[in-house]
Parts: sequence; C-alpha cells; structure tokens
Amino acid sequence: MFLRLKHFKNKDGSTRSYLQLVENIRVGNKTRQRVLVNLGRVDDLQNSGQIDRLIESLRNFSTKEWIRKEALNVNQTYLWGPVIIFEQLWKELGIERVLRRLLGDTDAVSDYVEAIFAMVLNRLIEPRSKRG
Repeated sequence: MFLRLKHFKNKDGSTRSYLQLVENIRVGNKTRQRVLVNLGRVDDLQNSGQIDRLIESLRNFSTKEWIRKEALNVNQTYLWGPVIIFEQLWKELGIERVLRRLLGDTDAVSDYVEAIFAMVLNRLIEPRSKRG
C-alpha cells in the first residue's frame, strides 16, 4: 500500500489535489492499482490537521519506533568516520613515531603529538580557515 497524490485541473486553470490510499494487485500477468480510500483534498486535510492525526494513529500500530521531529533537540554532533580513518593512516604512516623522535628532547612529547594530531584532523574535517 502507498499514498498517491491525484491532481485535477479546474476550468479556471487552477488545480486541486486529492490524497488516495492505493494498493497494487496482480490481475493475470499484469499489476494494477486499486484505490482503497479517497482521503480527501490535500489542502483541507493539511489545514484541519487530519493528516497529522492519521499519522499519529498509524504510528500506534507500527512495529518500528517513530520519533517526532519536534522531539529531537540536537545540540552537538560528532564525526567518527573521518577520525577513525585518519587515526589509522596516522599509525600506518608512522607520523607519531617521527614526531616522537623529533620532539624527543622535550618533557611533554605526548601532549605535542596529540595536539598536532588534533590540529591536522581538524584541518582535514574543516579545511577552510576561520574567515573562509
């Protein structure tokens, strides 16, 4: 089953759209579409909030967990893909080993290596400058 939007032209050139619930059925070797329910004019359904109520009602019978868009509040997102790939390349190329050898005389070698890793990764993920 699926929803279909059916458009009709009025004599004055304007259009009206109707929402239909349709299913595919097989007749012989061919597939036909059968209208199960005409839900009504789309603009009337939207203005009265009936589409939202129908979706809420159907959600109760679904086996999936549905989340309303208004319920989501995303303050921060994380990019893990580029981090994992870059960390693997960092290790395979031996950049950390080279940096530790070059910075071997300092006391805070690991802090510098982690800082350089973070700065290079930041440039890869967000390649533009602050003013860019």
